[in-house]
Amino acid sequence: MGMRANSKDQARLGVIDTMALGFQTVNRAPAVLAVPILIDVLIWLAPRLSIGAVGDRSLAVLERYLVEAGQSSGLALGQSLQQMQQQIEFARQIIQAVNLVALLAFGGFGPQSIVPLERTGIAGRIEIGSGVQAVIAGLLILLLGWLIACFWLGMLGGLVRSEPVSLATTLQRAPGYWIRIVGFTFGLGAAFVAISIPLALFSGLLQMFAPAVGAFLAIFVAISLQLLLIWSIIFLFFYVDAIVISGSGPLRAASQSIRVVATNLGSAFGFILIAWLIAAGLGIAWRSIAETPIGIALAIVGNGYVQSGLAAASMVFYRDRIAGNPPRTEVGQRDTR
Repeated sequence: MGMRANSKDQARLGVIDTMALGFQTVNRAPAVLAVPILIDVLIWLAPRLSIGAVGDRSLAVLERYLVEAGQSSGLALGQSLQQMQQQIEFARQIIQAVNLVALLAFGGFGPQSIVPLERTGIAGRIEIGSGVQAVIAGLLILLLGWLIACFWLGMLGGLVRSEPVSLATTLQRAPGYWIRIVGFTFGLGAAFVAISIPLALFSGLLQMFAPAVGAFLAIFVAISLQLLLIWSIIFLFFYVDAIVISGSGPLRAASQSIRVVATNLGSAFGFILIAWLIAAGLGIAWRSIAETPIGIALAIVGNGYVQSGLAAASMVFYRDRIAGNPPRTEVGQRDTR
């Protein structure tokens, strides 16, 4: 048993070799770059979907309330009113720069946009009229972006499994990936909110009766929730890979991702760190050249290649280190667990 385990460990690729194989996988089928490139081109050239008008109305109400409060409470609040107005103006500038189309590349597991927000929306500007419309539009664009990301991941997964590239097969599988990822993501978010809100309320009430204890509990809860979020991100790093490569359902994919990280702590942390450094470092480089149309175009292509290579490398790492041969559904079938 020990000799078998050792031979299996030796057969596993190192982190650097895994990265190299991920990019070699993309080199075999450059067509996969079309998805991240097209997403960035849309964000760059499509009309800006702006919430500037909604934000201006909301901030105007807030500013009017602060002015009235300052006038009624005297000098103490009046002295800080100017600082508050400066913060409101800063918030207004941020809101004016928001482009909901950029949500096509938001979520953490799909292609990330490299186009600076201030350079998006070349084709014009569309103002959203109300907060409800902004929420609905943002949610629909986000979910559409996730569906496109699932199509992209499906193409990469087929390459990692050494399957022939098939557009029809990928289109068939992508909705299943999307349903599982969306369901688990929203479920995990709801669980996090369900944990954090009662703890925050309890610590707030406790501060009314025992301020020192309540303040300590509030800090402890905040730190604990942040650590929980960080560990969730690390141990669920290969969650999407488990869905795409193993065809797993939501819960099994989570357990497989946790098992891969827990049984390969050193190499998993090393891979995650190197992948993050590559993405962050090159992201800075891409943005530094995205000052002209030609620079933006070059950055879009380079960013699409790097992100595709890193996503493929993550799948290779998962495939290479998933312990044993866990029961799984055949590709194309749905595992509901």
